Amino acid sequence: MLFYFLFDPSKLNLILVLSVNFILAICNIFEDVSFNASMPAIAGRQNLTRVNSINSGITSLSSIAGPFIGGIIFGFVDLSFFIMANALSFLSAALLELLINFNLFPEEAPEIQKKALNLNLFFSELKEGFSFVKSQKTILIIFSAAVFINFFFNFGINVPFPYIINNVIGLSPSQFGILESFFPGGMLMGSLVLALLPERKNLALTLYISLLTISAYIFITGFIVLPFLLRVLSKNFYFFANIFLILVAGISSSFANIPILSLLQKNIPSDLRGRVFGLISSMSSLMEPVGMFLAGLLVDNVPVYILSLTSAVFLALLTNYIYFGLRSEA
Repeated sequence: MLFYFLFDPSKLNLILVLSVNFILAICNIFEDVSFNASMPAIAGRQNLTRVNSINSGITSLSSIAGPFIGGIIFGFVDLSFFIMANALSFLSAALLELLINFNLFPEEAPEIQKKALNLNLFFSELKEGFSFVKSQKTILIIFSAAVFINFFFNFGINVPFPYIINNVIGLSPSQFGILESFFPGGMLMGSLVLALLPERKNLALTLYISLLTISAYIFITGFIVLPFLLRVLSKNFYFFANIFLILVAGISSSFANIPILSLLQKNIPSDLRGRVFGLISSMSSLMEPVGMFLAGLLVDNVPVYILSLTSAVFLALLTNYIYFGLRSEA
């Protein structure tokens, strides 16, 4: 709402826009970590996979519907309307969250301890979170996976993919927009399937197949734009092939993310859950700009398919490390 009153539609204030996005990102981390850490006390241990699947499905549906509806309305209303609508949507979400019983399953809720916030307490609890992660091999493997998967996904897809579609293949902006919508569409499909299926016992195998599928998606994305294939394949082929690839990658992403989230919620003690989730979230988020920065430096200096092929190979190796590590702990 403050942005609404400060925003001048006649001129773009880039510092203001970046500041608002920076604050939103911080708030988003606080909200996500708190909510994920609280989920066992809200939904109960036995319902975690299903509830996380529904939550992921709603998020994916919003990712598809939001830009679509926004794009239609944008041509008819002033930009200020969007800012106020966004502010009111956050306010509505906050009011709805007040109605949630965060202690419905009290045995899963942490004991509330009132402590004076200070720097020593912050570092003490951060160290405690690190110590717990290091002491639990399964959690340590998942922690390492989250950090490096984020790096390779950004290095191999998030930066190269728009460049490949727009600069190498030369598809239209509308085709690129359609392709972008299929990843959350795949995640929505995967979330719905997981919500309907009974909870899978073999997490290591599910994760292994899902991550290998994502590795194959990244590899194929780079492979099909090798120079000799670019000369013989049509734009229509690239468009429809990418629809299929992105859809499969979105489904696989749900099959990897949701069981991992449920496993962490079940295996981390309630009094440590918040700081461990915060640790995983912050470290994996840290690798996103690192991957993007390195890919951005290289994309204009080396053939773009090298980024995707390299990333896919390293991600496949990481997947094997994760699988055999989790299987030895089973």
